[in-house]
Amino acid sequence: MCIIIIKQKGLKVSTATLKKSAKINPHGLGIIWLDTYKVEYKESSEYSHLVTDRPYIAHFRYATVGAIGRSNMHPFVCGKKTDELLMMNGTIAVLDKITRETQL
Repeated sequence: MCIIIIKQKGLKVSTATLKKSAKINPHGLGIIWLDTYKVEYKESSEYSHLVTDRPYIAHFRYATVGAIGRSNMHPFVCGKKTDELLMMNGTIAVLDKITRETQL
């Protein structure tokens, strides 16, 4: 199961928590920086980017369905609106079909 961490400004997430999250969820790290709403994708092992005062939502992926790679990392863009993003734990079976249809 993936791990989602929501960190508020001024609070800290321990390095031990980040390291363990990366170890048990080694298939990618997606970050939404809540002070700029910029999205970044990293390797899970690059968790040190999360040792910061900046607020964020981070998703460490454990691949249960789908290939390991950028195309299956969270957050996902929802439909055609690039400023609407989704992170979740679980599988949406029709997501690939929906993504293909919106690209046509």
